[in-house]
Amino acid sequence: MLTANLDEANKILLKEKVLLITGDPGVGKTTLAEVILFEKAKAKYRIHIVNTIREAEDMISVNNKEKQIFYFDDFLGEVYYEIIAGSQKENEVAQFVNRIKNSPNKFLILSTRTVILEQAKSKSEKIKRSKIESGKYEIVLGKYTNFEKAKILYNHLYFQSLKEDLFNAIIEDSFFMYIIKHKNYTPRIIEFITQKERIQSFTKFEYTEFIKKHLTYPEEIWEDSYLNQIEYLDRCLLQTLFTFDKGISESLLRKAFENRLNFEKNINNKQISSEQFESSVRNLLHGFITSSITNIDENLKQFSFVNPSISDFLISYFNKNYSIKKATVQSIKYLEQFSIFNPDKDNFKFEIELQKIVKSNIQNDKYDSIGDYKKYKFIGQKMEILMKFCSEIDTDNSLLELLKDIEYKNIWWIRKELYFVMNQVNVNTKSFDYIEINFLKIMESYIEQIEDEELALSAKKLFKKYGHSFKDFSSNEIYQNKLISLVSKVTIEKEKSLVRFYGEDIENWDDYNTFVYDEIEVIKAKLSKSLLPKNISIDIPHHYGKEELEERILINKKERKKANHREQKAEQLYHDLTNTTIKEDKRIEDLFYRKK
Repeated sequence: MLTANLDEANKILLKEKVLLITGDPGVGKTTLAEVILFEKAKAKYRIHIVNTIREAEDMISVNNKEKQIFYFDDFLGEVYYEIIAGSQKENEVAQFVNRIKNSPNKFLILSTRTVILEQAKSKSEKIKRSKIESGKYEIVLGKYTNFEKAKILYNHLYFQSLKEDLFNAIIEDSFFMYIIKHKNYTPRIIEFITQKERIQSFTKFEYTEFIKKHLTYPEEIWEDSYLNQIEYLDRCLLQTLFTFDKGISESLLRKAFENRLNFEKNINNKQISSEQFESSVRNLLHGFITSSITNIDENLKQFSFVNPSISDFLISYFNKNYSIKKATVQSIKYLEQFSIFNPDKDNFKFEIELQKIVKSNIQNDKYDSIGDYKKYKFIGQKMEILMKFCSEIDTDNSLLELLKDIEYKNIWWIRKELYFVMNQVNVNTKSFDYIEINFLKIMESYIEQIEDEELALSAKKLFKKYGHSFKDFSSNEIYQNKLISLVSKVTIEKEKSLVRFYGEDIENWDDYNTFVYDEIEVIKAKLSKSLLPKNISIDIPHHYGKEELEERILINKKERKKANHREQKAEQLYHDLTNTTIKEDKRIEDLFYRKK
């Protein structure tokens, strides 16, 4: 099935430049994406595996000749909480997608779980109407066809020699179809729900309820395997991998695990083998974790959980076992590992003792960071973690030292973290006093470097907090010119993003006026009213000239024609797939009813 999936996916990526792979957990989204990335790597494309839209924006090259392909796994998972809260993150997703579609030699692969996509579309009009789905490629048949899943179930039932009434519970009303087509189907779950010793005493009703429960809530299955089938240090590796949320490279996981092993050796007096990482990986592969090759020439691998429900189990397990959570937090190596504990997600309580550990480690410079731009982002990351994760303890001196280390020329890299800190820091603290004394210097650099509407409008709110008059600031000729430049820059960036966003919907000048011109005029007026004195009126020339826009309109018309053709093909594909599913269901029924 991979070959057929790969051929179709490559066709869509070539036409659309953006490929969206959706499907239920464990159907093979990651496998398909990685094969495509491998092919692109052979074609001299630079591969970027990213975890946030901001990270991707930092990496994309303005050089149109540079070949780049970005892979963002579970892309809506990263912004889902912000989308349902109504933030600007939905704009970032849609705008980056459209930037890729209009940049030569740039491609983007996105994957997400179907349920997350549908929820995001229901919450976000911009996600719903964006061009993301014009390149949609949903994996319908995953690693196992439904017939293959049926054979796995049938073989487990057959070899366990279940008593007849339990087997009848499976085939009555085609209950086996419910099992086979359940989103949480995995061979491990089938093994669990068919184990003779576990189910032999059940009645038919008890057995079907047992199956429904564990398919819907598989955490107990993982708990049984976690506690009884693997060793203590193997569990430590799972806990370390858990902190990386979406998976991580072998080299980074190894280094992070070394931190945990040192903790176990020094605190819990565990005997540690020099080959412990390799041993634990061997024990966990396929049952709990999966590995994939990211660079075949250099034998680079990435590790992740075989199923997202393992993360769900570990969230529950951590919350019931404080000592495990503490050991995991205490042995964190990379700041990125804190993402799983983000208080905005409301998955964990971050106790006072943990807050003190984090503060101490930041003070003693015990953390590292991942990424090519670490030296620019590191201070911002540490400030944000102090403010978010240590909110119930005194972090004033630690925060003050970080504020003093900021290089104003590099504020762009930490612009969002800096705003968060300035907005959240408490009055009557040394950090507040430092910002207050240096406020104009900070804001001058900040205003020079930000370029998005949300931060531009929010900047004004900081003045009152730090005892400065924004009216006086905006009336000063030097600062006023910087504000005019900011309004111009944000408006032009918005125009470019809107043209990318609406893409093939713009087929003439009327469409441009409807979708773009009217909106940027509203934005310009909004920014001017908020940031500039009433007597200042600015004229911002359009970024797109008439010839350039007419060329874009011609391209859009061609894209619309292609899109209509794709929709017709999709309807035929759906019809063919429906017929295939009907035939497959008949084969599955024959398999189970033949025993009866």
